[in-house]
Amino acid sequence: MMNKWLAAALLALTLQAHADMELRYRDAEGEHRMLARPGMVRMELPGQSGYLIFLAGKKQLYMVNPDQKEYVLIDQVGVNRLANTLNQAMEQMQAQLAALPPEQRAQMAQLMGGLNPQENAQMRFEMRATGRSGNNPVAGTCQWHRMRFNGQPVGEACLAPVADLGVAEADVQALDDMFAFMEQMLSRLPMIQDDPLSFGAHKAGMLPVMFLGADGGKEGELVSLKRNALEPALFQPPAGYQQRRIDEAMQR
Repeated sequence: MMNKWLAAALLALTLQAHADMELRYRDAEGEHRMLARPGMVRMELPGQSGYLIFLAGKKQLYMVNPDQKEYVLIDQVGVNRLANTLNQAMEQMQAQLAALPPEQRAQMAQLMGGLNPQENAQMRFEMRATGRSGNNPVAGTCQWHRMRFNGQPVGEACLAPVADLGVAEADVQALDDMFAFMEQMLSRLPMIQDDPLSFGAHKAGMLPVMFLGADGGKEGELVSLKRNALEPALFQPPAGYQQRRIDEAMQR
């Protein structure tokens, strides 16, 4: 009898360790929902019917649009094509600027924001511990980290160790893989990158549970954490939807 109880307890612990994860964050825009299971992530934004799906094994990100019954595929092939097209366009604009009188050239450069096809090719998103701790109602104690983008402060994130949250490391690793993928893809497209936090506040073995803006004001926090099995269909684009690569979608 004791062996049966022990086996049942071990099975329960194993199932809990591999359970999928549902996170809900709340900020001024509303509630953000993130679903994760090993190698897969789904992100839902407030007030939008569309959502994102990331598949780590395929290194693909899908931007699903139910209203149009289509999805945009973001992968290395499409991003490289788009980057080459945008860089060529920027180089042509730079050549045209060089032919203008100095005053007009300065005015146009200012309107363009000083963009250069090669500038910021190496984007750097950094997180450094501040030594301060915080407390989130769902996660408990967390450690504040200062976030910097290309050397400029963009806010702070309070991170909680995965081991303290009772979630599977593989689920959190899926989030880390997604934000690392986004960083890699967006670093090829500096001319359209407008939100440094698209790179995510990720750090190995930790989960962000609270955020502060660059001005120190509160921007969002974790309000719910569930560990339930999720349907695999949630992590696949719906059947019958039209696929477009990101380079094709940007040319529409």
